[in-house]
Amino acid sequence: MKILVTGGTTFVSKFTAEYFLKRNNEVYVINRNSRAQLDGVHLINCDRMNLKNLLKDKHFDLIIDVTAYNQEHIKSILNCGDPQKLDLKA
Repeated sequence: MKILVTGGTTFVSKFTAEYFLKRNNEVYVINRNSRAQLDGVHLINCDRMNLKNLLKDKHFDLIIDVTAYNQEHIKSILNCGDPQKLDLKA
């Protein structure tokens, strides 16, 4: 499974990324690369509020947004990809 985790370097996001890596998933993390990355993750180096088109051509089976503090943070992740590829469920 191809999984996107926000953060990925501390606390819950780090252990979330590590959990899925150990189960042979392809794990991507979005962070500012200010701390050491886990071995085996694919880094998307950016600020979540300035993603531009970095996710436009990517598809994830699962997005785990551990670092959202408000609705705008969630929208920033959901609105950065190709809407045809998003399978959002209410």
